[in-house]
Amino acid sequence: MRKRPWAVLPWAAAGLCAAAPAPEVIGTWRLICAPGPSEGCLLRHRDADLRLGPYRIAVEVRSVSGVLVPVVAVHGVPAQKVVGSVLGIVIGLRLDGGNWLELPCAPTLLCTPTAELAPALATAFPGAASMRLRLQVTLPNGDTLPRPEHAFDLRATSAALGRLTSGGVIATASPAPSASDWMGMLRALVGRR
Repeated sequence: MRKRPWAVLPWAAAGLCAAAPAPEVIGTWRLICAPGPSEGCLLRHRDADLRLGPYRIAVEVRSVSGVLVPVVAVHGVPAQKVVGSVLGIVIGLRLDGGNWLELPCAPTLLCTPTAELAPALATAFPGAASMRLRLQVTLPNGDTLPRPEHAFDLRATSAALGRLTSGGVIATASPAPSASDWMGMLRALVGRR
C-alpha cells in the first residue's frame, strides 16, 4: 500500500501546535511563552499589537532597570533603514490622564523609559485603567510629523504582571539614555569635562 504524504500533515500540525503553547489571555494582556522554559515569556497588550505589512508594532512589558514597565517595540524594520530616514522617534505614554512620559526609541526601534523614569512608571502601571500613546517623529531637518495618538484600556494588569513573573525568564530592555547621559557622551566625544 502506497503512503500518502498529506495524510501525515494533521499529525505534524498537531505536533507543532503542542510545541508552542497558545497565548494565555489575562484581562487586556496576552502572555506568550516560548516552548522551552529557558526562553521565557512575553506580555503583550492584545489591542496594541498591530501589523502594518511586514512590520509589527506592539506594547509589551519588559524589565527595564529591574522593574516591569510598558515598552513599545517595532519589529521587522532594519535599524539602518530607520536611522537613515529620521532623526528621532519618541513615544509619549500617559497613564489614566496623568502627565505625558517620554519613551525614547533606540535605533533598534525599542522605545523604553529612562532609568530615572522606570521606577515611577513601574509603580503606577499595575493599577492604571487606561494608557494613551503618542508617536513623535523628528526628521533630519528638524521638522516633526503630526503626532497620532491612541488610547488603550488596561484590565487585570496587576494579575498579568504576577503571571509573567511566575513564568520564569522575562524579556529585558536597556533603559533609554537620559539627557545627562547624552551630555556625558557628547563631552567624551569632544574631550571636555
